[in-house]
Amino acid sequence: MSDPIIVTGIGRSGTTFTQHLLCRHPHIWISGQPVIALSTLNGWLDQLVSSAASGAEQNERLNYYVPHFVSQDPIEIAADFADLLYHRWAPQWYYRRRWGIKSPWAFLPAECKLIDRLWPNAEWIVCFRDPQRVYESLCGTGHSFTREQVQAMHETAKAFAEERGALTLFVDEWDAESRPVHVANLLRSLGEEMTPEVAAFVERWPRIHARETLPC
Repeated sequence: MSDPIIVTGIGRSGTTFTQHLLCRHPHIWISGQPVIALSTLNGWLDQLVSSAASGAEQNERLNYYVPHFVSQDPIEIAADFADLLYHRWAPQWYYRRRWGIKSPWAFLPAECKLIDRLWPNAEWIVCFRDPQRVYESLCGTGHSFTREQVQAMHETAKAFAEERGALTLFVDEWDAESRPVHVANLLRSLGEEMTPEVAAFVERWPRIHARETLPC
């Protein structure tokens, strides 16, 4: 199993578009965002490790010939959990060389812990968009974020990307002439080259999310 590519950023900042773009490459598959929050999954992993440690302690105390409680090495638990998530997130795409997930908000401290724990060498792609446009688009999806909250999350994402040395994308700012160059650079950063499938997607440059008009 290779280390994953994590596509993140504030919601409505280009994460879904980037997912669709990368999935056009025959060697890359980026799964949709997990329904269960990464922070929740990390809590489950904590419980598994804690229960295994408790089981090992009680087995040592009881000293039965056959262990009375389930116990397992924490490193093995983490490896099994990573394997479980990989098979859950990318089950039908084993033949592709690279895999990953799209997870808006994964740059937030509570959310990135699981990735750091299971895949410390994951490659991060952080998507950015003008905060005002993000705010307007989020209003169209029914979110209740304020402008100030969106701006604060934008700054958090910037700091995260700088600290991690993450790839940063400003998809909204690419014009028709520069798009092929930007996409080719992105793929090279991931160790891949432009393909006809990706080139066709870049030529079409489709809108993935339809904008809704709700008052902000």
